[in-house]
Amino acid sequence: MWEDVIDDPDPRWLELLRLFNTVKNLRLSKAITFRIAKTLRRLPAEHITEVLPVLENVFISRLVFPGPVKEAISKFADAWRHSGHPVFIYNWDGTM
Repeated sequence: MWEDVIDDPDPRWLELLRLFNTVKNLRLSKAITFRIAKTLRRLPAEHITEVLPVLENVFISRLVFPGPVKEAISKFADAWRHSGHPVFIYNWDGTM
């Protein structure tokens, strides 16, 4: 189904994310952020909004990451911006 995913060893992440198709605000723990961002940034631009179509904000727990994680998050946000549906990334301290 996700044949267009570029070089992703586990496209099951996309299937999981598709279950959250009505989510506007997504909160990610530090442990899962890189994997999610890496998976989403590998989608071709024309498919980026199909996975989380109404997403507006991503809250990432303790938003301080080394280079590769920061790069993955940046590319994910850029893909959304270029799709005409910008998503904003925020720091989240992990409390409700």
